[in-house]
Amino acid sequence: MALKLSFVVKPDPDGHNPNLRLKGDWVELHLSYGVHTGIGEASHSGDDAACMETIRQLCDVYLRHFHPSLKKIRHLENTVFSSPPDFIAATAMSAVNQALYDLLAKQEGIPVWQLFGEPPVQTEIPFYATINRALRDRTCQEYLQLCGRLVAAGVTHIKCAPFDAVLREMSPDEQLPAANKGLAILTEIKAAFPSLKVRVDFHNRFHLETFKVLLPELEALALEWLEEPCQRAESSAQVRKMTGIPVAAGEIFFGAGEFIRLMDKGLADIIMPDIKHVGGLGPLIAVCREAEARRISVSPHNPSGPAASRLSLHAAAVSGVVSSIETAWLSTGGTTLPDNAVVGGKVHLIAI
Repeated sequence: MALKLSFVVKPDPDGHNPNLRLKGDWVELHLSYGVHTGIGEASHSGDDAACMETIRQLCDVYLRHFHPSLKKIRHLENTVFSSPPDFIAATAMSAVNQALYDLLAKQEGIPVWQLFGEPPVQTEIPFYATINRALRDRTCQEYLQLCGRLVAAGVTHIKCAPFDAVLREMSPDEQLPAANKGLAILTEIKAAFPSLKVRVDFHNRFHLETFKVLLPELEALALEWLEEPCQRAESSAQVRKMTGIPVAAGEIFFGAGEFIRLMDKGLADIIMPDIKHVGGLGPLIAVCREAEARRISVSPHNPSGPAASRLSLHAAAVSGVVSSIETAWLSTGGTTLPDNAVVGGKVHLIAI
């Protein structure tokens, strides 16, 4: 019996805004073996067609006579799938890895987390809604209207990225006035919704010199974290020395090695491996184990479709250092998390 490969592309109604760092539809990889099908997500590689072709090549070379087992999956992720040549290949390998673990769990008749040990380390986890994808004109009024809908829906934590006007190629003097709109939006959100916890993604836009000037104003807003504030990763260590606001980073890193460097150099308080790019489910959990040893918090990056959301929750179930999970808030309302698992501001992991 051979593995059968197919794809399902689900149009993301919010996935193509030019202001998004990672754009595109939800690309699902389906691997079938007998009556069971494992699903992984290959979204946001930057080139869906090239990513799907890479997956076809990987499956043709390495999975033609593959009979799923835990030992074989781990051997694959530790050998030929351990060194992708580029971001597209990293996303492709991550999707295959996800699908293989999902397939094996379905064959065994167990939840995916149980492949990594039982009982689960935690059974519920907070989530936050990233609102960047649901915005259209990105005015302050639209931000406030959207936040109002989230608060009414019981969402308590959000992430936004309001510094679109700040460009990497600007000089520090040019970046300062360009940052005013973002600061105004954050100020209005906090004034209108004082109980709403706000995390801010800066998309590595700022020069360190600019960010130093902005930092007192950001601190006055009592933000929950500063995500990838500066262009040079090493600048994050300087930011951490200047503020008590946690710094988060790592959304497009592949493999445990890059995260070990990130943690050991003191570049982040919170690391953000993305199951779609880090290598898949096994590598995501390996990163969590390295973070456990260093007592560093993990919050998986996940502005993604249902497949990546579901498997990210399985990783959270087996690692106590996973402190929250990200979910995209859709313009149509709601999240990509399983509806039956969301209660209030938390996700109940056993329901997945």
